[in-house]
Amino acid sequence: TLDLAQKAGALTPSTPLRSSSPAGSDRPAEEGDDDRQGGPPGKYAMTEERFRQISTYLAYRPNWDNKPPTIAAPLTLNGVPISTVGGITVIAALPGSGKSVVSGAIWAAANGKKDPSTLLGFEVKDGIIAEYIDTEQPRDTHHTTWERAMRRAGYSRGELPEHARDRYHNLARLTDPLELAAYVARLIYEGDADLYIVDGITDLMDDTNDNKESIQVVKLFEEAAAANGVTIVTTIHPNDKANAGTLRGHIGSHLLRKATTALRIDTRPKDEETYHRLWIPPNFKTRFARDPEVWFRWDESQMMHVTTTAPAEEGRGNKKVMTRDDLVAIYSETGASSFGTNDLTRRIAQHLGVSESAAKKRLTEAKEAGWLAGMLGNGTALSLKYD
Repeated sequence: TLDLAQKAGALTPSTPLRSSSPAGSDRPAEEGDDDRQGGPPGKYAMTEERFRQISTYLAYRPNWDNKPPTIAAPLTLNGVPISTVGGITVIAALPGSGKSVVSGAIWAAANGKKDPSTLLGFEVKDGIIAEYIDTEQPRDTHHTTWERAMRRAGYSRGELPEHARDRYHNLARLTDPLELAAYVARLIYEGDADLYIVDGITDLMDDTNDNKESIQVVKLFEEAAAANGVTIVTTIHPNDKANAGTLRGHIGSHLLRKATTALRIDTRPKDEETYHRLWIPPNFKTRFARDPEVWFRWDESQMMHVTTTAPAEEGRGNKKVMTRDDLVAIYSETGASSFGTNDLTRRIAQHLGVSESAAKKRLTEAKEAGWLAGMLGNGTALSLKYD
């Protein structure tokens, strides 16, 4: 069990419990009350010390004098908040899709010289320090990603200010998942950073499909973020294309439920280049209003990935992909909430100015993204009838 008292000086104790009376009552303790104390039995038993730690540092009991302050989002993307203090932000991507690029951009936005042209649309609140924890890459690859993050941060070779030193960690040689999880947790509890990027949450587990272990790891992150008043950004792989709207294992399901925001990185090849899209699919969770979509690609002259416009497709000019707003507009044009597949394909083709063959591809992408099931997040409910 983690010692939450380690950060006691940085935490605000909650209202004391009325522990002198049983069952939270105001009457004095009486003979026989001991028979009703001691907590539940079995797996729900808890030590007195742990009960007091939770009651003091994690439980919150509101009164007229302890309203939490409104705190600006620590991390934004294209001006859209994607994080909260004490919360978890998730980035999902297949191997090689750009997780380390995005992680490095977040680190640079916090610790660097804040040149917006190099930060892929990320902005971090002033005064925030970020720490990057890599659980996956071999050391030579990790060093390369570190060098690119330094360039992105605006630091030339040999330049590294004190606040940015020792803020990159490679833990790939820790092969015991439990030990790795304990080490990462201790870095967060004993560290002085405000934002922790954990690149590879599934490496902290023996089995991503173990429901109990999944709950424990997510709660470990939740508790670490809440108890220390920090933000945690973590990465995970999505499932294969057939289940592209879901994340790997039970851990992915729990993360989607608990995260402040979940984003995904997709790739799209075009003219021997790979374009990367960072966005919030409609079936991913966000508590904020809109998708902060960003496209980026490799720039040989700058030796790093940079933001770009979406790749053009034949017959579509600069309109590269169908967005959620496009789909809402198509439905809103008629006021209908349901279309047949052929009818919707024709409407997509007309709306985007593409062939029906291209429109079928857009419709397939929309179905894979989960846009045609449930709510789009703006009160518009969509459904599809199969012809």
